[in-house]
Amino acid sequence: MKIGLFIDEDRGRNRVIKNLKTQFKTYKPSYVEDVCVSSKFIDSDGFDLVVLDYGGLTSTPGNSLGEHYARYVNKYAEDHPNTLIIYVTVMGEYYLKNEGVNIEGLPNIKWCNYEDVILLYQRWLN
Repeated sequence: MKIGLFIDEDRGRNRVIKNLKTQFKTYKPSYVEDVCVSSKFIDSDGFDLVVLDYGGLTSTPGNSLGEHYARYVNKYAEDHPNTLIIYVTVMGEYYLKNEGVNIEGLPNIKWCNYEDVILLYQRWLN
């Protein structure tokens, strides 16, 4: 199992990453790539799961980072239909749709909070 963590650089980043790694210990991931927010994952193949948390980066007034990342994620989801892509957000589905994330059109893009990432992944497997 290969997991890509794309999480913004806020103060709780290390705690969040540790929490996610703990959740997935039962699956014994062969590889966990810890990448700061970027579009680098576009060049990475073979992920079984991609967890994205761009935090407040996309909600800053006057920027289009959310739309920028959404285009990359939508394309990645289309090119990698067997990879589950989970957005972690407290702002919810409506916010992601406003950014241009194709939640309804692509079955491998989902959203939830950190506590539910493992549950969502388990449902994906079944």
